Amino acid sequence: MKEILPSALGANAAKGFEAMQVQEVWRRILGPVMSQYSTKEKFRDGTLFVTITSPALRQELFMSRRSVIEKLNTELGSVLVKEIIFS
Repeated sequence: MKEILPSALGANAAKGFEAMQVQEVWRRILGPVMSQYSTKEKFRDGTLFVTITSPALRQELFMSRRSVIEKLNTELGSVLVKEIIFS
C-alpha cells in the first residue's frame, strides 16, 4: 500500500497516511493509561514530535527513546521514525 499511495494519491497524501499510521502505533505502544499524558503528536520528515504532560513519563520515554523507536518501526513494518522529540 505504501508503494501505491504516492503514485495514486500524490506524495502529500502518502505522507499524511504515514503520519496517521505513526500516531496510531504510538498510542497503541503507550497503551490507554500512558496515552492520556501524550498530546499533540505530529510526524514530519522521520521525526515524531510529542507533547508529554507528565514530567516523569517524559523523562522515562526520553531515556528509552531508542527502544521506543525500534518498537514503532517494527510495528510499522519499515523504518519511518528516525527520531522522537519530547516536549
